[in-house]
Amino acid sequence: MAVRRVGQGPSGLVYILIVFVFLFLTTLGLSILFYSQREESAKKATEAQQKLEQFATSRELVEPETVRMLGLAKENGRTLLRDLQTERENLIRLITGSGEGSIEQARQALKESGIVDKPVTEAMKPLLADLKKANDRIAQLEGQIEARKNELTTLKNQYEQAQSEGEQKITELNTRIDKYQGDYNAYQKDVDAQRADIAKRLEDSQSRAAAEIRQRDNEIKRLENELTKASLRIKELISTITKDTPKVPDASQQADGRVVSVNPDDNLVYINLGQTDHLVLGMTFEVFDADRGVQVDELGDLRGKASIEVVDMDAVTATCRIARSSYSRPVLAEDLIANIVYDKDRRYKFYVFGDFDLDGDGKATLADHDQVQNLITKWGGDVIDPRDRERRLTALLGKDLAGKNILPLDTDFVIVGEEPELPQPVPPGTRDPQVIKAAIQAKQKWDAYIQLRNEANSLSVPIISQNRFLALIGYYKNKL
Repeated sequence: MAVRRVGQGPSGLVYILIVFVFLFLTTLGLSILFYSQREESAKKATEAQQKLEQFATSRELVEPETVRMLGLAKENGRTLLRDLQTERENLIRLITGSGEGSIEQARQALKESGIVDKPVTEAMKPLLADLKKANDRIAQLEGQIEARKNELTTLKNQYEQAQSEGEQKITELNTRIDKYQGDYNAYQKDVDAQRADIAKRLEDSQSRAAAEIRQRDNEIKRLENELTKASLRIKELISTITKDTPKVPDASQQADGRVVSVNPDDNLVYINLGQTDHLVLGMTFEVFDADRGVQVDELGDLRGKASIEVVDMDAVTATCRIARSSYSRPVLAEDLIANIVYDKDRRYKFYVFGDFDLDGDGKATLADHDQVQNLITKWGGDVIDPRDRERRLTALLGKDLAGKNILPLDTDFVIVGEEPELPQPVPPGTRDPQVIKAAIQAKQKWDAYIQLRNEANSLSVPIISQNRFLALIGYYKNKL
C-alpha cells in the first residue's frame, strides 16, 4: 500500500525558504551590526592606544620598574599618573622650596646655585660636610654656653657670698673707723699742743740763730782782715825771697835743645839731647825756627812748625820721628826744640786745674785731667798734691789761713783746662734738690777757678791754658 510523505509538497519548501531567508537576513543584519560595532571598537581601541602611548609605549609598560610603580599605585588606591605628579611636585619642592613650577625651572635654580652638570647628591656632599661641621660647631658652642652658664652660676654664688662677707667686713670696718676717729681726735689734740710748743721753741731758735749769724759775720770780717794781712805778709816774703834773685827768662819760652841733622827720606831728625839729659822714649818736642825762637800765644794757635817724638837715643843724642810737619816749613838743622815740662837741669812743679779735652771732641773730662798729670810726671815734672800743699801752707801760715789758699808758693806753672761755666742763679721757687746741688757745685767750681787765677797773678806764676800747654809739649793728635 502506498505511504504519503509529509513535507514533500510545495508548501514545505516555501516554509523552509522563508525560514532560510529570514535567517539569512537576520544573520546579515547581525553581521552588519557586529561589523559596525567592531569598526567603532577598533577605532576607539586605536584612539585609546594612541592616548596611552602619549604616557608610555607598550615596551615601557612591561618594564619591571613600570610594573612595580603600577602595583604600588594600585595598592595605595591611586593612579600611576597621580603618583608621578606627586613625586614631581615633591622633587621641585625639594629643589626650590615650592611645589609649583617646572623641572626646567628647578634645573635653572640648581644652575644658579652652582650645581651644573653634576648629580645633586655629589653637589650636596660638600654642603653636607659643611652642615656637619656647622652642627658640630653648634654643639661645641652649646657646650661652651652650658659651661659659661655653670661658670656664671658659680660666679653668682661667689658674688653673693663675697657680698655677704663684704657687708660683714664693712660693719667691722665702720666699727674700727669709729675707734680710729676717737684715737685721731685724741692724737690731734696732743699734736696741737706739741705744735704750739715747737712753734715757741722755733721762735727761740730763730732768735739764737740770728745772734749766731751776727757773731759769725763778725768772725768772717775778722778772718778777712787776717787774710788781707796774711796776703800782704806773703807778698813781703816773696819780695824778700826774690829781691836778691836775678831775673830769669820765661821758662815757657826757653828752648831745651836743637836739631843736629835731618833724614827726610826716613822722616827722622837727630837732636843734641840723650840719656845723660834725662830724656825718655816717647817724649815729644815742638820744633821752632832758630831765628824766631820759641813762640806760642795764649790760645796755642801760634805754635811751632813741627812736632817730633823720641824713638831711640844714646848717651848724648836721640833719634826722633817727625809726627807733625808742614810742607812749606820743613824741619832743618839747627832748629830749636822745646817741651815746657822737660828741663835737663831741674824738675818744674805744676799745678793742674779743671777738666781737659785732649782728643778735641768738645767734651772735657776728668780722665784727660789725669792724663795730663801722667805726662808731666813721665817727662820729668812734678805735679803738686793738694794734700801736700795744705800741709805746707799750714806750716807756713797756720791752720786757719792755710785752708783759704789754693796755690803753693813754690809753684812754677799753673796748667788750666776748660774754663768753668759762669754759674747761673737758681730760679726763684726752685725746690728740686738736684738743681740746687748742681748750682752750688757750679758756683764752688767757678769761685775756686777765680781764686786760683788771683793767687797765680799775685805770686807771678805763669798760667798756661790747655792749648798753649799742648803746643809747648809738642802734642799731636792721636798721641795719647
